[in-house]
Amino acid sequence: MATPNDSTYPIENAYSKNADDIAKLLDTNLQTGLQEGTIDERIKKYGLNSYAEQKQKSIWLILFEQFKSPIILLLVVAAGFSFFFQDWIEGFAIIGVIFITAALGFFMELQARNSMKALKEMDISVSKVWRDNALKEIPSERIVPGDVLVLEAGDMVLADARAVEVNQFEIDESALTGESLPVEKNIEIIEKDVSLADKINLIFKGTSVVKGNARAIVTGTGLHTELGKITRLVETAKQDDTPLEKKLRGLTKIL
Repeated sequence: MATPNDSTYPIENAYSKNADDIAKLLDTNLQTGLQEGTIDERIKKYGLNSYAEQKQKSIWLILFEQFKSPIILLLVVAAGFSFFFQDWIEGFAIIGVIFITAALGFFMELQARNSMKALKEMDISVSKVWRDNALKEIPSERIVPGDVLVLEAGDMVLADARAVEVNQFEIDESALTGESLPVEKNIEIIEKDVSLADKINLIFKGTSVVKGNARAIVTGTGLHTELGKITRLVETAKQDDTPLEKKLRGLTKIL
């Protein structure tokens, strides 16, 4: 299924609009929710509420890449000379350094890959939404813009949404904004442009409810959530050499 571009999303700056206007734009009813018969059409238009699967490097390729560094190759040559001149202790010490360095790089990259996998596994959870005037539990990947989410303490938020009704509703947004304390949400319109942490009438994917309950209308799914934008940047980012790596490469050539 093709991933829709940003122009297919009718909602921009949802924090500056009231819930009724958003409901009109998304052709939904805040009380009864969407009609089940329209969901497949919306999925075709907006895409599934999941992240595109990226081709993963094999474990062996990740391990091999740890030995491509010029400084590692220099150490291999140094170890070879040490063994040639029968300086066994120095040779084995250099080999030990090589394997420790490679192991650290390997496990750091593996941990990063596992973190991305954990984000994708989040998408297979279920969410409570109003559809056909009934509260239903659906797979999170089938949430679409216009769905009316029902959230309560202990729930994980699985789509970006605009709060419609709140009752002592607090969310832990530390994973997204770095805010250490739970944020109390409200439904008031925010007229000026503010930072992500100050958009207190919006609810973001990847956060968790710590207190109260709420209803919210979904405004963004998949890569069109704040968390999805971060994921897209991480997966498409070019891995440029750091200044230290560039200097080490130059030093290696000189040596």
